[in-house]
Amino acid sequence: MREVFEPSPINASGARQVSAAQLAEWGVCPDAVLLVVSELVTNAVLHARSEFELTLQNSDQVVRVEVSDRNPRLPVWATGAPQDAYSGRGLALVRSLATDWGVECHEGNGKTVWCELAV
Repeated sequence: MREVFEPSPINASGARQVSAAQLAEWGVCPDAVLLVVSELVTNAVLHARSEFELTLQNSDQVVRVEVSDRNPRLPVWATGAPQDAYSGRGLALVRSLATDWGVECHEGNGKTVWCELAV
């Protein structure tokens, strides 16, 4: 599945909806996958502020989530976020749920943040 979205907060919800539909079609339990989709898409909306592309792939009991945007700035780990902070823990959450994750830089054309989850 591949879908392109404009950088609007409403599209975080849209990305979750299309992801949920795709996961249901695959017969995959959606909870952890939808959580990382939400975190990665929200980061793209808030920080990249560019059109973003969401890709989901399913193979051999692993779902790969990719969010590509046009901003070359790499994600930054927030360290020491206060307990009452509204943001700053998304990548830590992705890292704790994923079996693997990373960032691919696209020289002069943004990046792709990806993760893989065992399902």
